[in-house]
Amino acid sequence: MLRSPMQRTLLACNCVHSVLRSSHCRHLSHNPPDSPSAAYHRAVSDGKIKMDATQWAMISHFDSLCERLTAYEKKTRFPYSLLKNPAPHGIYLHGPVGCGKTILMDMFYDTCTYPKKCRTHFHSFMRNIHEGLHVLRTSSPRSRPFDPIPAVAKTVSSESKLLCFDEFQVTDIADAMILKRLFENLFASGVVMVATSNRKPDDLYKDGLQRVNFIPFIGLLKKQCLILDMVSHIDYRHEMLMAEGGSGPSYYFVYGETPNLDEKLANWFTKLAEEDGHHGPPVSITMNVYARLVELPCTGNRVMMSSFADLCNKPLGAADYLSLASHFHTVILTQVPELGLSHRTSLKRFTQLIDVLYDKKVRLVIGAHLPIRSLIRHEQRSSSELLEQNRQLIDDLNLSTNNHAAENISLFSSAEDIFASERTVSRLEEMCSSHYWCSAGPSRINPS
Repeated sequence: MLRSPMQRTLLACNCVHSVLRSSHCRHLSHNPPDSPSAAYHRAVSDGKIKMDATQWAMISHFDSLCERLTAYEKKTRFPYSLLKNPAPHGIYLHGPVGCGKTILMDMFYDTCTYPKKCRTHFHSFMRNIHEGLHVLRTSSPRSRPFDPIPAVAKTVSSESKLLCFDEFQVTDIADAMILKRLFENLFASGVVMVATSNRKPDDLYKDGLQRVNFIPFIGLLKKQCLILDMVSHIDYRHEMLMAEGGSGPSYYFVYGETPNLDEKLANWFTKLAEEDGHHGPPVSITMNVYARLVELPCTGNRVMMSSFADLCNKPLGAADYLSLASHFHTVILTQVPELGLSHRTSLKRFTQLIDVLYDKKVRLVIGAHLPIRSLIRHEQRSSSELLEQNRQLIDDLNLSTNNHAAENISLFSSAEDIFASERTVSRLEEMCSSHYWCSAGPSRINPS
C-alpha cells in the first residue's frame, strides 16, 4: 500500500521511538551530585570505586562538556538560534575492557541537566534505526527515489539532543554503510554524541568489507567529538573478582565442581522468586516481542530461569533480550556450554544477552561447564570457512570472492569476535560478583 510522505515518516517514528523510550537514567542516589567530578568523589568516598588517576583525568572533560551543554541550551531556546550557535563537541572515550569507561559516562549522564537526553546501547540504537529505514523504504513508491535517512535522523533529533552510547562498535556492514549520512544529519540538527568504545576511531570496522566507504565517518567522528584515550592496564572487573577471594565469582557455578548443580540452581530460583512475592510452582509465560512469541517456561514474578539452549540456540535477538531485561530483574542461566567461534551464532547471541543484561543492571546467576576465563575458546577459522559463512552477504554486495576478500573477512571476523568475547568475559566476572549484585539491587538472600 502506497503511503504519503507524512504517513511514512510517522511509521518510521514509531520504530525509532522504541529505542528512545527504552533509554534509561541510572542515578547514583536520589540526590545526584551537580557534576561528574562530584559524583566521582562521592563514589570514592562511599567505597563504591577506587580513586584512579586516569579516570580522574577523564572526568574533567565530562565536567567541561556539562558546562558547555548548559550554556548551549540557554542560547538555543529561541527559534532559529541553532543556526547561529553550533552545538558543542561531544566525547568519544575509548580504552580496554574493565577500565571504567561506562561508569564515567553514567556519572556524566546522571548529573547532566541537559534536556532531551538518551542513554542506550549502540547496538540497540542501530537496530531501531534500521527498522525505521526499512519501514520507510517498503512503504515508499518504487517509481519515486526516496532517501529515508534524513527523515529517521529528524525523528531522533526531535526526541533527543544528547545521545550517550555504551559500547560503540561497528561489526555490521549494514551499519557501516549508513553511519556517515546518519550522523551528518544528526550533527546538523544539533545533536551531541558521547560514546564509550573498546576501539579507537581509526580501528573501527578495521578490515571490514567495503571499509573504504566507511572511512569518511571516522573523519566526521573526529571532527564532532573530543577523542579521549583511557590508557589503563587495570581491569577493575577482574580485580573485583580477586577481592572476593579469587576462587571464582560468587554467582557463577561450574558443573562438576559444584555437586547437584541443577538442583542447586532450582533452589536459587525458588528462594529468589519467593523473596519477590511468588509462592508455588514456576509459571510458564509467553512474551510478545514485535509479533513474535517467546516462550519462558520457568518464571516467578520478576525472576526467571532458562537454559542456555532456550535463550541462545533459538532465533532470538537484541529485541527479545531487551524485553526480558525490562521484565525480569534476576536471570538464572543453566547449562552454559564451552563457546567457540565455530558456533558463532550462539556465541553472538550470548554476547548480546550479556550486553543487554549488563546495560539494564539485571542480576545474573550462571551454571556453566567451564570456569569463566575458559568459557570462550578462541579458534582460528580458515578463510574458506568464513567465505562460505558470508556467501550471502558477499553476493548481496556484488563483491569479488578472491583470496584477498576472503583474507579480509577472516581478519575482520576473528578480531571482532575476540574483542567481543573479551568484553563478555570481563562483564561476566563483574555481573556474577557480590559487588554487582548489591549495586544492581538489594542482595536480599544468600541461598545455600
